[in-house]
Parts: sequence; structure tokens; C-alpha cells
Amino acid sequence: MPFPGDDVLTALRLVRSWPRIEALLKAWEDVARAIPHPELRRQALSSLEKKRFHCLGGSLYALGAPLSRREAVERAIVALQTISDYLDNLVDRSPHGGEADFRRLHRAFLAALQPGTPREDYYALHPFREEGYLPALVRACQEALSQLPHWPSLKEHALSFARRYVELQVRKHVPGKKAREDLLLAFYREETRRVPSLGEVEWPEQAAASGSTLGIFALFALAAQDRPPRRALLTALEEAYYPWLGGLHILLDYYIDGEEDRDGGDLNFVAYLPHHRVEERLLLFYRRAWDHARRLPGPVHRAAVHGLPGFYLSDPKAWTPSMGERSQKLLTRMGRRPRLFFRIASRLRKRGILR
Repeated sequence: MPFPGDDVLTALRLVRSWPRIEALLKAWEDVARAIPHPELRRQALSSLEKKRFHCLGGSLYALGAPLSRREAVERAIVALQTISDYLDNLVDRSPHGGEADFRRLHRAFLAALQPGTPREDYYALHPFREEGYLPALVRACQEALSQLPHWPSLKEHALSFARRYVELQVRKHVPGKKAREDLLLAFYREETRRVPSLGEVEWPEQAAASGSTLGIFALFALAAQDRPPRRALLTALEEAYYPWLGGLHILLDYYIDGEEDRDGGDLNFVAYLPHHRVEERLLLFYRRAWDHARRLPGPVHRAAVHGLPGFYLSDPKAWTPSMGERSQKLLTRMGRRPRLFFRIASRLRKRGILR
């Protein structure tokens, strides 16, 4: 058994790695500032400014890679997550797009995971275009993954996560509330026929689990190891992250954004759950994620399970008058480790290191 506290030590190592991640993000900011089209430039810079914590948190998985390949994993994580955040801004704020446009844009997300895939026009159906930012992010991720010895054998596993991610992004952004809901319910039915464990989750929870990139990042770290992973480990990892750890990740994200999304009229999967069941459902995902993560080797997965509640619930948005009591109950019921991560994250926020 690992010695007690290795998940906390991993979190502290993560914070020490953030200057490297910030340097990568700064380099992408410089590229984004050179985008000629003002709207695309604005969305690229907005995603880098407001969603940089996604890259900071996601870089946890680079700590599971051997030191000699850690930099390549960090570069892959930052490039893929930046693609994700940029495209999310485009499809979320586009007054012109539709399903075909959203699918075309997200071919960049899939291509980033496939070194050797030729460049294509991801903006072919979009009213705006640029040549130097999104294609450069795709190329950077491909080049980083080409340095990981086992990526060719893990690529299809990552694409399974990625295709679900794309389906979610496309379906949840099509115009019209009824159209979105119908598409997402169809997605849930398709997935429950394929994945038995989804019998325990409801359609908004399955949709949320599909929106997490963490399972892909975990595969980046596996691909960097000296020895190829065994099939049993791959199966265990996929079962841990879909739906449980991925669901915990995105449900917490939607939980803290609840009031903001309601005021802005934005889709929020937690809002689809009955109000009196939100706490129990979040606890279910935390407990199932922990059951799976503690059977995976290395402290990174355990650090993710405990760190996600600590990170998200340390956000001031979780402590508004209407949410504070529930957030306190969640922390209390999740136990000692998430509360410790909560204290760490709260201090980082006070110091301006995390925002």
C-alpha cells in the first residue's frame, strides 16, 4: 500500500510544476494575440484567461509520467485542453453555427490525438477563420504525443473518450432547448446500451461525464511509461473515469456555476437533477470514483478524486447565500481528505496562485 498522504504530496508537487504550465500558456497567448480576426482573437484570449485553471489542474497527470517524458505530457495536456476551451467558447458564443459547423470545428480535437493526421480546414463551415492558432495547437499536441512510446497502442482508447466529448459538445450546443435535450437523451440511450455501469446514472450525469478530458490525460501518462500497460489496467482506468471520475469532475463544475448559468440562461446539467437529490448524487459520484481510483496504481488518480471537490468547492461561487450550506455539507460528508485539499486550494486562492 502507498504510504498515507502521497496524494497530498502529489498535489504539492503539482503546485510546484505550475510555473512550467504558465510558461506554456503564455506562449499560446502570444500566438493568440496574432490572430487577425478580432472575434476569434477575443475568444482565444478569453479562454486562455478565464479557463487557464483547466490546464493547471489537468497537468496533475503529467506527474504520473517518468521525469524524462514529463515535459512532453505537459505540452500535450496544455495543447489539448486549450483546444477544448477555445472550441467551447466558439460553439457556446457563436450566433451563426449549427451542428455541422460544430462537428467540423471539433475535428481539430480528434486530430490532435492522431499524430500524422494531415492538416485540414477546421473552419470550413464557420463564418470566421484563422490559419495560425488552432492548427498550431493541433500540431503541438501531435508532436508531443509522438514522443510517448506507447501512444500508438493507446490512441484508440483515447479516441473513445474524445468521440464522446465531441458528441456532447455538438449536441449540447445545437440551437433550441428541446432539440438539445432530444439529442442528449438519444446519446444517453446509445451509451447505456454500450456501457453497463451507466445503468446507475441519469442522462444529465452521463452527459457531464462525457465532457471531461481527465481520462484522456490519464492515458497520456500511461503512454509515457517505460513498459506498455496491461489490458486489465486499461479496462480499470476506463471504468474509473467514465462515468465516475469524469462525472465528478464536470458535475462539480456545473454545481458551482449553477447560479451564473441560471441567470445567463445557459444549459447546466446539475440543474436537471431534482434539487433535493443534488447532494446525494454528487456524493455517489465521489464515492464511486474513490472506489475505482484506489485500485489504480500511483497517487495521481487518488489525488484527483480528493482534489476535485477541494478545488471546486474552494471557489467563492460555492459559498453564496443559497449554496453555502450545501457546500459545507458536501465537504463534511466527503471526509477528511477533500477537506484538506479544500484548505490547500483556499490558501492558493488567497495568494492569487489559483483563480
